Amino acid sequence: IVSEKIGSPKPNKEIFQHALNVFGSTADKSLFIGDNYFTDILGAKSLGLDTLWINRYEYECPQKEKPDYILRHVGDLKNAINQNGVE
Repeated sequence: IVSEKIGSPKPNKEIFQHALNVFGSTADKSLFIGDNYFTDILGAKSLGLDTLWINRYEYECPQKEKPDYILRHVGDLKNAINQNGVE
């Protein structure tokens, strides 16, 4: 889903709601994975989605709102799922 085509850029709630609608899901049953704290994590959190931040450079969370999960590389996701946990 490309925000420019929808006319609602991240972090607006509308783009996240559109994605949920496209996939026939709800916020309480979805996980948003993103690498930008401000547009991805804060935007998804504003709609109540669980979030996984791909934090390649191990930045500190710049605000109080914390992602539900943090990984350094998207490639680590498979391992985290297999081990039943993501930090």
